Amino acid sequence: MSKYVETIAEALIDVLNGAAGSRDHRIEGYAANVDFWIDEIVHCVAAIDDFPRRQELFVDAVKHAADRIREAKIHDTLSGGVSADPTQLLYGESPTSIQIENYVEKTARLRARLIEAARKFVGRIRNEDLISVERLETVKAQLPFL
Repeated sequence: MSKYVETIAEALIDVLNGAAGSRDHRIEGYAANVDFWIDEIVHCVAAIDDFPRRQELFVDAVKHAADRIREAKIHDTLSGGVSADPTQLLYGESPTSIQIENYVEKTARLRARLIEAARKFVGRIRNEDLISVERLETVKAQLPFL
């Protein structure tokens, strides 16, 4: 899991849980910005769900770059330049099955916590009658896990 995805998810979870448990006058402020918060939830869930694809692209690009650099260093060595040190270019190796299992578990926990916080937030503004029925239906379409 990338530090960026973890950071935005944790920050959003904190805000949504805080909003859901806030005093009556403060929840109205959050409800007034419901479109923003829903967009943030959608973005964050997508960032979590799409991370494996982006990570695969990243690793492939790093491997390609490492291979290109390694070939250039070998060429330099063969032509009398500085010797190649293959230990300097190890990043980009495929993750182990244990790393993948840990990632899947960590991602699932983070996603579940985000969804729970989103449910609390939307539930609170719904219970306080701070969102119209029409808008709530739109929100449910955007966040089918609610």
